[in-house]
Amino acid sequence: MSHLPVHHKNPLRVAMLISGLDYGGAEQVVFDLSEGLIHGGHEVVVCCMLDRAARAESFHRAGIPLHLLRIQQTWWHWKNLVSIRKTHKILLRHGIDIVHAHMMHALVMAVCLKLLRWQRRVVFTRHNVVGSFSPHERLLFKLSRIFREADIVFSPSELNAVDVKSGVAIPNGILCPSIGSQTKSQKFIFLTVGMFRVQKNYTMLPKVVCEMVSTGFSDFEIWMCGQGDTLKETQQLAAQLNVSQYFRFLGLQSSPGTFYEQAHTFLLPSLYEGLPLAVLEAACYGLPVIATPVGVLPDYFDESEIYFTSHEAMAGTMIRVARNQAEAQKKGERLQQKVHEEFLAERMVARHIGLYGGCVK
Repeated sequence: MSHLPVHHKNPLRVAMLISGLDYGGAEQVVFDLSEGLIHGGHEVVVCCMLDRAARAESFHRAGIPLHLLRIQQTWWHWKNLVSIRKTHKILLRHGIDIVHAHMMHALVMAVCLKLLRWQRRVVFTRHNVVGSFSPHERLLFKLSRIFREADIVFSPSELNAVDVKSGVAIPNGILCPSIGSQTKSQKFIFLTVGMFRVQKNYTMLPKVVCEMVSTGFSDFEIWMCGQGDTLKETQQLAAQLNVSQYFRFLGLQSSPGTFYEQAHTFLLPSLYEGLPLAVLEAACYGLPVIATPVGVLPDYFDESEIYFTSHEAMAGTMIRVARNQAEAQKKGERLQQKVHEEFLAERMVARHIGLYGGCVK
């Protein structure tokens, strides 16, 4: 992201605090923000709390300072006190003014760090819509309000949510890749890119495939990039329903561009989201998108740009898209144009720098 000339009159010193560094949307945002800040002349340190750091090497290659804290997931474990103290010393050494906590576990850590030095400013990004809090998360969000300087939400519609403090709406941004010249697969390909987690709802897809095949539509495959907790369950369901031949489980792909280029449509059957980066990434390749109306997607996009569908209607929508490719291509082009105009990483980084600058005045 060396072409991001984002500057501020005084260098900022920011710590990005995140629970893990898997290949997910929040982790990509942390990477893009860190790289953009560094190229803008600011100082950044990234602290990964858990021993899940598949993306660590990409941070090292980009010259982004990274500390692996290896916090125990059981919060009251005595070793965590040692890790918190260690992190406190790291922040002192770097002269950190702002702690940007990404997701709820990081917010707990950020509160502890502020208690050790009250002058620190805590900025928080949930990375899912505020309304998706569990009861325990909602209580933590309420009680930690006094410790937070500002909350970043994805859409203006969230600014009035309960306990959001000095809210700023900053949608995710994407650094659009250079697109190659891969030939589309002969079969119609639906593509998913993301971790196999409950929220992604990939376990519904074998049943969706059964419904599609029962209508006589069978010249398709679903390619799935990713790994995670629900991968095995999804594979087992596909085998039990005798539809495994319609799936290609591609595993973790750090650079899935080739699959975006070969696919015909991107698929997002999620139960909940914030503003999924994979949708923006698919848009950069001009792919039509079929998605459940989750998170803030309906705030920014409409039916002229995305095929919004319910879970119950997913099979029918997928068949419609495959049989009306000219219509789908037009939607993909409109979506691509909007993402290029409003959701590039440069804008996201610049808006964060403006927020950080306001916090330390």
